[in-house]
Amino acid sequence: MTNEVLGIKEEMTLDLLNNPRWKGKSITDISERVDLIFIHDCYPWLYPSLVDFKYFGKPIDKESVLCASDHYGVFAELQMPYEE
Repeated sequence: MTNEVLGIKEEMTLDLLNNPRWKGKSITDISERVDLIFIHDCYPWLYPSLVDFKYFGKPIDKESVLCASDHYGVFAELQMPYEE
């Protein structure tokens, strides 16, 4: 849905084929999107709207030669209905 709203290419957040953490390891699962952001139900007030989102934690850190996690993170920017 986010790619439809913002026109951003949908990507796998659990990327077992391209994430350096899994290189050379036996993989039995498939890559998939596992990014979830939960918002407390605010009914009867208006819900926030999605302004932008970005993936992070993909590149290998040059200093430590490690990647951030076994899956990529997602940063979401929300617009609260009471903010201008």
